[in-house]
Amino acid sequence: PAGRITAPLCGDGTPTTCTPDLQLVEQASLQTDNLLDLIEEAGSPFTSDVFNGSRTRSFKGTLYFLNTREACLDFDLALVPGTAPYFEAVLQCKIDLAVEYFFTLEQALVDADARGNLFSPSLNRLLRDHSRALSMIKTGQWVKGIDRLEDLQTKVLNGDWTVDGRNDPGNVLMRLANLIWRTKQLQIAEAALLAL
Repeated sequence: PAGRITAPLCGDGTPTTCTPDLQLVEQASLQTDNLLDLIEEAGSPFTSDVFNGSRTRSFKGTLYFLNTREACLDFDLALVPGTAPYFEAVLQCKIDLAVEYFFTLEQALVDADARGNLFSPSLNRLLRDHSRALSMIKTGQWVKGIDRLEDLQTKVLNGDWTVDGRNDPGNVLMRLANLIWRTKQLQIAEAALLAL
């Protein structure tokens, strides 16, 4: 049909020559033997670049399923795939999902503090930086959002943590890396959409 786009997927840094369909970007899915170990209490999608938490150990019984995709199911089925309105709806869906992942990151920080595994910086300091990054994502300021997420990542890396079997700092770092990856995908997809 007229208006359909057949360019390759985004991701190579050339948004004017790619399809901004974030539903086709492959990811990994993380799941544990005990789903109550995860904030989501279910398997969760992550970038395939994010595997074990980067401190010492991951949750016991952690499984990764590669080459999965996260589909948007709640938008108008009358939208024609490959058209600008379709890509706009997918982009908004993925922004909404990124916001949800910010809330699970926030919960990971709160839980780590409640377990006594976070010593410094303070939970309030990390949550303030988290909120600043989230506000950039909600308003589509991708570069500032990435900068603020990377700043938060540095604070977590340089923080003072207890690393037990739950590996709270590794869990937080994994979620931060996932949000940085997602934000970069949103930036590329939006640029490709604007170039249509």
